[in-house]
Amino acid sequence: MRTLIFICSLIIITGCISQPPKDLNETNTISALKYSLIPIDTVKIPIDTLTSNFNRFTQYKELNGQKLFAIYNSKAHKIQAYNIESRESYLNINLNKEGPEEIPHLLGFHIHSFDSIFLFSFNENKILLIDSGGVMIDSYYLNETLEKENNQFEMDMEFFFEVSYLSKNHLLTIWVAPLISRATIEYFQYPLAVDYNIKTKKVEHNYGLYPENYRDNGIYYLLNSLGRINTTAYDIHYFNCSHFLYLYDNTTKELVRKVYAKSQYLPDEIEPIMYPDDEKPILQEQANYHTTLGRYNKLHFDNENNLFYRFVNLPQELRASDGLLNGKIDNKFSVMILNADFGISGEVELPAKTFWDRTSFVSEGLLWININHPKNPLNDENYYQFIVYQPALL
Repeated sequence: MRTLIFICSLIIITGCISQPPKDLNETNTISALKYSLIPIDTVKIPIDTLTSNFNRFTQYKELNGQKLFAIYNSKAHKIQAYNIESRESYLNINLNKEGPEEIPHLLGFHIHSFDSIFLFSFNENKILLIDSGGVMIDSYYLNETLEKENNQFEMDMEFFFEVSYLSKNHLLTIWVAPLISRATIEYFQYPLAVDYNIKTKKVEHNYGLYPENYRDNGIYYLLNSLGRINTTAYDIHYFNCSHFLYLYDNTTKELVRKVYAKSQYLPDEIEPIMYPDDEKPILQEQANYHTTLGRYNKLHFDNENNLFYRFVNLPQELRASDGLLNGKIDNKFSVMILNADFGISGEVELPAKTFWDRTSFVSEGLLWININHPKNPLNDENYYQFIVYQPALL
């Protein structure tokens, strides 16, 4: 567990936390229009020897007419961005490794503009604001803004949580997690997302609860990360082991709608790894659970076609009698296609041993998915490689 800790009283700062209704209406809404995905291009972007083609934190951003794919290069400790049209390096921000403006190893980053790049640090829940030249503009410590009570929290980041910054209100939205055992009922009772005002340096909202199947009985999924995307209509939360999408009002942060959107490849209920009073599984059992568990992954919105793409990791079997992780590397997955009102318009199963689906984005109505899977014979450490898909009306 990382040591970046802040202490807060959620009761005082929230004001919009309410227990959501039970997860009923467990039926998919089916769209009359049906879509599939058609591959139309393969793109290779050259990288240097200090850059890995596997990166935990990436971002697609359009700035000043440039379509940029950005990464945090932890080995070189810098932010890099590539123009996906020219296939060339466009931006390199070297981060200070020492001195009074030292920037520690990053937990994540968010490019809002060339003059506003947010860095999330492993140290003391610290957020740094820099420009594209790497010059420090400001810094923020979330532990200074929250009430000091008995609950300890940390900033957290995952590749499927979309950080956002609303400049007109100065609000930066990030994910937080309590520093208590995830195998307890208590863990799942706390709000997950924070709207932080960088002007007043105060939290304005702490909102969003786990689904009912997480909160009841303290069941432990080992996959407790909050996923989030932000659209003009909703602030959408989603989870690995829930079929539901949770739609929050962008202004009030009140839960206004829940949508059931179940993959055809997942069971009605995704079983947890343990229940209350169970002994904690050994590491091998935990690893096997990750391998065999079917779950939801990233969610993208295609505003050109008014479609959502929900990535699904398909259940896999361990192929070795000794329980080794031979199945994990196959990365079998599908992409659900939902219309603007979340009706299911299709689900496309993609080839195994091909994609590194953690690295994906939507640009101008096209879905880009990385194909640098370790078992893909086309994987080349000298390139970022993508297959570009176009949604096709059937």
